[in-house]
This record gives sequence, structure tokens and C-alpha cells, in this order.
Amino acid sequence: MLQSFNIAKVKQLPDKYVAFLHSLPYYFELPDYFLVHAGFDFKQEDIFADRDAMLNIRGYEVDWAELDNKRLLHGHTPTALHAIKKDAAHKNQRLNLDAGCVYYKNAALGNLVALDLDTQELFIQPNIDRPYPVARKS
Repeated sequence: MLQSFNIAKVKQLPDKYVAFLHSLPYYFELPDYFLVHAGFDFKQEDIFADRDAMLNIRGYEVDWAELDNKRLLHGHTPTALHAIKKDAAHKNQRLNLDAGCVYYKNAALGNLVALDLDTQELFIQPNIDRPYPVARKS
């Protein structure tokens, strides 16, 4: 990202981009989903006030009543692609889409994954920066 701005340090990022990043919400609520980077700390009185948890939490149990029984879509914890596909196929209430796109040396990881919320179709893009060719099935 820094190369596209022709800068060496994040602190050199133009103010308008910093302001934009600071204006983004920590979670997004849809009629049938909550979207969040990492998750929520359900041990807190107000799960929507804990910004650190929304960015960093791992290994938490979900209190579905707190989410009005909506599905939870998150990332932050690299998960094997086959597990993501299985969870999506079963329409699990909690879905982690982090397929560890930067970890291309691990065969189960190294993919960027997106989910079409309307069709439930997964889109998978292997990391194109791999130093070795991606095996293609015929």
C-alpha cells in the first residue's frame, strides 16, 4: 500500500486518507448479519464498545442473543480453506472468512476469500505473490 502513495512510512500517509480510515465503523450490522474484523467479546457488558476486541479477539464463544440470532461474519484468525468451504456450505451461523492469504507456504492457507451475502457463493483468489506456481487441477 505504501508504494502506491510513494511513501516509506505509514506516518507519511496524507491526512485525508488517515481521516477516512478513522471514520470507518468497527462493525457493520445488516438485517441478517453482523460483519466485524475479528469478533466481539461477549464477556463485556457492551460488546459493541470494545474496539480492541473487534480488531483482535480470538477464541471466543458467541452469545447469539446479543446478536439477535443474526449470522456472524468475521476474519482475523487464519483458517484452512476446506474448513471455510465446509462452514459456508452448511450455512453455519458463524463464518470466519480468513483463509490466511499471506501464508502462501501452507497448502491449506494462502487464499483471499469473499462471500456473496445474497447467493452464499464463495469467491477464492489464491495469493498471486507465491514464489512457486499454484497447482491447477485439470
